[in-house]
Amino acid sequence: MLTLTDINEFVSENFDCFKKGLKELIEKKGISSTGEGIQDTIEYVESLFKDLLNVETEILKTKGYPSIYASIPGKNLFTVLFYGHYDVMSPDPVEKWNTDPFKLTEKDGKFYARGIGDNKGQLIAQIFGIYSYLKLHGEFPFNIKFLIEGEEEQGSAHLADVVKEYADSHLDTDLVVVIDGSMHESGRPVLRLGNRGLICFEIRVKTGEFDNHSGNAGNIIENPIMILNKIINKLYSFDKDYVNIPHFYDGVIKPTELQKKWIEEIPYDKSIVEKRFGVSNIKFSKQEYYNLLMFKPTFNISGINSGYTGEGTKNIIPNEAVAKFDIRLVGNQNPNEILSSIKRIVEESSPFATIKDFSVYSPTMTDSNCPYIPSAIKALKSASNEEVIVEPVMAGAVPNFVWTDILKKPTLTIPYANADQKNHAPNENIDKCVFIRGIKSSYYLIEEFGKDF
Repeated sequence: MLTLTDINEFVSENFDCFKKGLKELIEKKGISSTGEGIQDTIEYVESLFKDLLNVETEILKTKGYPSIYASIPGKNLFTVLFYGHYDVMSPDPVEKWNTDPFKLTEKDGKFYARGIGDNKGQLIAQIFGIYSYLKLHGEFPFNIKFLIEGEEEQGSAHLADVVKEYADSHLDTDLVVVIDGSMHESGRPVLRLGNRGLICFEIRVKTGEFDNHSGNAGNIIENPIMILNKIINKLYSFDKDYVNIPHFYDGVIKPTELQKKWIEEIPYDKSIVEKRFGVSNIKFSKQEYYNLLMFKPTFNISGINSGYTGEGTKNIIPNEAVAKFDIRLVGNQNPNEILSSIKRIVEESSPFATIKDFSVYSPTMTDSNCPYIPSAIKALKSASNEEVIVEPVMAGAVPNFVWTDILKKPTLTIPYANADQKNHAPNENIDKCVFIRGIKSSYYLIEEFGKDF
């Protein structure tokens, strides 16, 4: 029977090799917005599977960048599918980095590089952890599958298509584990059971080909800002703080007693929250705060652009007004039905108005009584020696609906990166100790899930 020191010693003895692999993966770039280094990254990930796990990968083509698939047989028919992504965000603005974004740099207990936290560091920690289990045990207790996509940083545009096409032939599984995101700011490990959904769209009102003099054209040409304002007021009541979209609140649910218990156990310090958001007026209790983040939908105007806002005056009727919106969905809200209602309101409001949608994700939630939750908690605690935070819902929106709605499988999201990783920003980083914890977490996930049958 292996002991805790076995995995600790193995990681310690092999850490230089692990660091070398991390360094080489970072150098391949893999920027999905430009395509730079995508093929090099794919080939390197394939080599990791072949050299470390003795398994050939399969490239699943899409209309964009492909996904990488691998299947590793185990002793039992039980199967776990691990998800990650190999693409990274552009490093721009490069001049604000303190180091070369594609050269692994270690300083003061942190690794710095683009993708080190999101998601190459987390991806390779999965691979190293599973490799560690194989070396220490010789075989796996169950089947392990990987699906690694290359377009996560561009909204996972083709992930749903891949999952639909290969659901029966490749992606038959009992459980999905998503390794991505950030841990709690307390540094404790986190297990997330769901996420909010998302609708992103733009409303554009165009009343003319160019701006007009407000005296010469006043009362003759309609003002697009005013039309846009009328449309927004049909969508949202500012007086009541209420979304007016028909059936918008259908499917919104309240937290269960178990979910309330988990929330009560999450660390909450208003001063830390205020510092994180750059505000000084947070007034919510812990339950109120997390209820708003996890169980209440949002309606947000992320930007409006029109007319003249410079110095002095410019008496014009603008020819165009544009507003961008995002809506966070919870529970069982239906994004397609809500989006259809929004489009109908816009189309009926004005012949000058058009709408364009960008992203549509359904909210997801794995049953709080999922039998694999206790094993995941035990694994994360073994890897960190800390109590595990369980979040019923993560506030952000990720495309986990492909697992829960298409594959119809329970999905656990486990982040291996620190809360201050600065993903998508200059000087992205991961704590060295957190990276090591990620390797051990993958090892213990295999061990604990292997005891469930």
